[in-house]
Amino acid sequence: MHSQGLTHGNLKCTHILVSTDETAKICDLGLTYGPEQGAFNRWKSPEANNGSGADPSKPGDVYAFGLCITEARTGAIPYDMDSDDLVENRLRQGEAYPRPDGMRDDEWDVVKKLCALKPEDRPTMEQAIEMLAELAAREEQEERADAKGKLKE
Repeated sequence: MHSQGLTHGNLKCTHILVSTDETAKICDLGLTYGPEQGAFNRWKSPEANNGSGADPSKPGDVYAFGLCITEARTGAIPYDMDSDDLVENRLRQGEAYPRPDGMRDDEWDVVKKLCALKPEDRPTMEQAIEMLAELAAREEQEERADAKGKLKE
């Protein structure tokens, strides 16, 4: 999408569908703006929520993608049960997204980069996808090594 010059502006797990062949499809492109325009959104980047940056933007999509990873990994929405007011205040104060329970160090390292407070510190979406591919490859190698170890026992 970004390679075609497009931004989503309202990326969240409910806008990512996975087909039977495990291909991810992004949906709701035409619905990124509506009644909620200008309202606080816990999936949006700090700059989008506080009005200091362009919205939608590619760095904003990268930030939201990082939050999607945490949601998919933990099963909890970003900031879990915190109220919108509390989350909004944290973002206005420049607090980074907190590490959720249940994330491995290497997973969190990727999410931290995607959810950097400053948009210029975030990778591009292409770089983010490369990071995830590397992470998946490492996890697959670890699983194979674990399986071999169990066979030897």
